[in-house]
Amino acid sequence: MFCRSDGSPLRPQQVLVTLRRRAAEIGLPRIGVHDLRHTAATIMISSGVPLAVVSKTLRHSTLATTVNLYGYLLPHAARDAVRALGHALGLPTGTLGRRQELGAPEPVRGAGR
Repeated sequence: MFCRSDGSPLRPQQVLVTLRRRAAEIGLPRIGVHDLRHTAATIMISSGVPLAVVSKTLRHSTLATTVNLYGYLLPHAARDAVRALGHALGLPTGTLGRRQELGAPEPVRGAGR
């Protein structure tokens, strides 16, 4: 919902007309109001806003809805979690290998032979 500075609502059609006019003025492709919602979600998630907060802000009925729609934006989260864990354990930066960062177990050498 969009509103004026006094809190009164704007007519949805006027918001759409203004959005499209302004987008055209600066050379953006034709976008809809719902595209702004996705943009806001992407910015929040990419900025590290907790997913539960993003979900509440978007007024999703469940956190699962947010994860289903925007989960593809979270691959960095696993890497960041592993790095934070390594830091908390006092491991030097770069100690964890690529397989460990991705959560894959290290192969057991000589196992089963």
